[in-house]
Amino acid sequence: MRVAYGREERVIAIKDYLDSLSIENFLPMQRKAEEVNGHVKNMLRPAISNLIFIHATKETISDLKHTRKQLFPLRYMMWHPTVNKQPTIISIPNYQMENFMRVASVQDDRVMFFQDKDFSHKIGRRVKITDGIFKDVEGIVCRVKKDRRVVVSLAGVASIAISYISPSLLEEI
Repeated sequence: MRVAYGREERVIAIKDYLDSLSIENFLPMQRKAEEVNGHVKNMLRPAISNLIFIHATKETISDLKHTRKQLFPLRYMMWHPTVNKQPTIISIPNYQMENFMRVASVQDDRVMFFQDKDFSHKIGRRVKITDGIFKDVEGIVCRVKKDRRVVVSLAGVASIAISYISPSLLEEI
């Protein structure tokens, strides 16, 4: 879901509120170097602006959006077909979300986040990583910023690229 006018503080507040309601959610975070009082600190910040993933039914989310003032800024992400069809709410299958969450949970320089950049239609080998911290993650081998990377995509929402993975750890699927 998108957070309308979502500064980082608002997105984090919504995540905390959903946690207090025991609603399963995921906010991809990333360490970013920031200068604070003349010192450079690695601060944990949302990796993709205005985006939070919520695991619940449409009815539950709609009810929360209309009854909880703290959740008014939430907006559905819509898929807009090109040929005279109604837009539909984007829903991500569990296995894709689990893949994405496993990669996004690594908060260092090995991963790069891309918002609204769709790699799912790129030509590349579909692979599965066979060992290491990304074991069993599935993605597509693509060129990203002049380097070959394994990309995990959530079509129309976001993508995440993993830095160099040895070819010996990749199994074609």
